[in-house]
Amino acid sequence: MKSTPSLKEMNDLYQTLFELRQNVLEQGMKMYQAVSPSIRRSSFRFSALNLAFYLAIRCHDLRPLQEKLLLLGLSSLGRSEARTMANLDAVIASLGRICHKQEHELIAYPAPKWFFHGSRLLAHNSNLIFGSHPDASYTNIMVTMPPEAATDYKLVRNLLEAGMDMARINCAHDTRDIWQAMLHHIHKAEKETKKRCKIYMDLAGPKVRISQVLVPGDDDRVFTDDFFFLARGKISDYPADYTGNVIITCSIPQVFDHLQEGDSVVIDDGKLNCVVTRLMPQGAYLRVISTKVKGFRLKNKKSLNFPKTPLDITPLTKKDLTDLDFIIHHADAIGYSFVRSRADILLLQDELYKRMGNKARNMAIIAKIETRDSVHNLPEIII
Repeated sequence: MKSTPSLKEMNDLYQTLFELRQNVLEQGMKMYQAVSPSIRRSSFRFSALNLAFYLAIRCHDLRPLQEKLLLLGLSSLGRSEARTMANLDAVIASLGRICHKQEHELIAYPAPKWFFHGSRLLAHNSNLIFGSHPDASYTNIMVTMPPEAATDYKLVRNLLEAGMDMARINCAHDTRDIWQAMLHHIHKAEKETKKRCKIYMDLAGPKVRISQVLVPGDDDRVFTDDFFFLARGKISDYPADYTGNVIITCSIPQVFDHLQEGDSVVIDDGKLNCVVTRLMPQGAYLRVISTKVKGFRLKNKKSLNFPKTPLDITPLTKKDLTDLDFIIHHADAIGYSFVRSRADILLLQDELYKRMGNKARNMAIIAKIETRDSVHNLPEIII
């Protein structure tokens, strides 16, 4: 059993934490100053600065420090997302007093205002988007509107009475007339039930789908560990010695400009998961990693996703731009697919400002993080 840390060990820990604090301050400020010119909302500056400090501290392996701090009953620094510097300062302030540091060596405890400001700001912004509830532990419920919501008012009212806080309208489906009918029913139900329902409209984005299917074998189903072929060009362009059952093509063939062996391919929203095992001039061999026990039937128009592969496609299509003209008059939040970088966010923001002016600041953008690039670029996407 580990004994209580000695005074020397605690002093060494204090020095390590103090040096970590200086590094986090320096690196965090450097990151913040690099992005601050692009921040349009002054109210976001605190959040941006805290994010910079959080990224700076998470560049360090905190596990050795966490173990030592736990022995002293102090915060492990593991949950400091909303208050990075305040949390770090509080730990150092307590440890300094445990070590009986001289007054000039101590740092002050952070004011309660700054210690809780991040959490309160997060709650405030979440409530603006999703709606607020008297019960702080309440989970917001978003429901995707089916086509029936345009014709069946009772269905919409029942959903609202059952706890729906936000209605999602997927603009990849249906038409403006159907969306308008859905909205009419939602607002009618709001008036009758005296409940508020936020509106979230999802831009369709570019459709990466299976465009053709050829079945030279005897079955269009594939099972775990089966191989099939993704053709680069025409459906007939596949290796002469191919003996598999299925060949498919992609609606965006430029994916092959960056596709690599080992890349993942996700079909029909995860119902079929594959990996690229071999690249050839005619296309790529895919091996099924997982699917339903009864197999998966490959069909035209099923969605294709390449989470590890960069795709040189714009996330805003002509249809999306036309749909925006309708969405801005009805939505509280916009869902945005294929977001990969800061530039993609700026693209949508600029289109919103063209249509809404300064009111565009009130439109929430829900960035859908679906690829390796978007995860890597998440901080700049948030900023």
